[in-house]
Amino acid sequence: MPLPLSDRHSSVRVVLVVSEQFLYTGNVKAHVEILTSTPGQSVQVVDYKSLLDGMALDRFDILVLHYTLRLAVPHYPFRVLQKLRRFKGIKICFLQDEYDHVRLAIGAINYVRFDGVMTCVPEVYIQWVYRGVDFERVVFKRTSTGFIPPGARPNFRETDPKKWWVSYRGRSLPDTYGELGRIKQKIADDMAHFCAEYDVPGNVSALEKDRVYGDDWRKLLRESRAVAITPSGSNVFDFDGRLRARQNSFRSWFGLRRPGQIREMVDMAQASPRMFEALLEGAALVAHEDYVPPPLRGGKDCLTYSDAPGSLEQLKADLGNPGKLAKIRASAWATVTRSGEFNSEILQSDFASLIKILSSREPAQARSIALKRRKMRPRFVNRFIVNWLAADFSMFLYRQARELKALVIGSTAMRGVRWLLIGSR
Repeated sequence: MPLPLSDRHSSVRVVLVVSEQFLYTGNVKAHVEILTSTPGQSVQVVDYKSLLDGMALDRFDILVLHYTLRLAVPHYPFRVLQKLRRFKGIKICFLQDEYDHVRLAIGAINYVRFDGVMTCVPEVYIQWVYRGVDFERVVFKRTSTGFIPPGARPNFRETDPKKWWVSYRGRSLPDTYGELGRIKQKIADDMAHFCAEYDVPGNVSALEKDRVYGDDWRKLLRESRAVAITPSGSNVFDFDGRLRARQNSFRSWFGLRRPGQIREMVDMAQASPRMFEALLEGAALVAHEDYVPPPLRGGKDCLTYSDAPGSLEQLKADLGNPGKLAKIRASAWATVTRSGEFNSEILQSDFASLIKILSSREPAQARSIALKRRKMRPRFVNRFIVNWLAADFSMFLYRQARELKALVIGSTAMRGVRWLLIGSR
């Protein structure tokens, strides 16, 4: 391990490995840009496919794996992990969406021999979630799911046309994500009912085909007086994939078996990065009073509604009050920026401090850690490789099964149409 770095270079040479196919969302792109502009570091962003093409990593001091390459989801060849494992310098990974296949992520952390991990898991749960990682060797540091880009300010112009009073884009998630997954569909249903019942112009959907990104997402925000929001995260950790497998079985798909009771494990409610994007484009925020994302305050930083009678009538009145909307927007922005948790400087500071901790280890400690790296048990390595390849194969089977499900449903529908057109004569 190249220690200490400061004795050899005026700036640390860092390679940030990403998956470029997932940089289409604003918050992910901003996350990468914030890391690349960290003071005192020379950061080069490379797509993981460059590693497969033979790119050498020897000239870098530090390797950082971005969360666009999920350790728990084998959406890239295993050779990528082998390449990362052979890197001799300090290795850091950023993790997000950490509730799926946790043991596979733990195996990848140990196999690649990461020295530091930036995690979104609250500190009180880290050692419980990542049990199996050597915490004497691996340093974990808490981070947020999203950050405000440097120098960003709300861009609200009173002359902008507001086509929609309220907008919402969510995603219907399975029960394996717990309550935080279910409320996304609830908010979509509530807002759809609100717009239909009270004749409110709205653009609401929780369908995958209606999701928008990039310029289309920003355009929707600019056309909206307010945007409905929910906390991000999951209350359930699927450590070995069994919950998801049970949910995605054929019998569950066709309603022949209930997936069973999912036990809520932790409180992982987090601020969604889309909240910042809405405020930057001049849209106020709307939330159910029971699901106000931190650090917002219901009624002060966002409009709230409840399941009580008369609540939606008040929401309509608030959405029709420009002065109230302006006050809510200003208060929300002040709360978010004052908290400091989501400022880009925080990410840069945490990233730099983790590098400093890892690069300032005592020589004896560094040698001990290097020895632990070399003495990793072959049995563990082989077991992880088998588990990774099995997960990769199971994902392939799942994709094929989804196509088969669509084929079965389509074939059944065609038989029904054919019977109506021919068989009923």
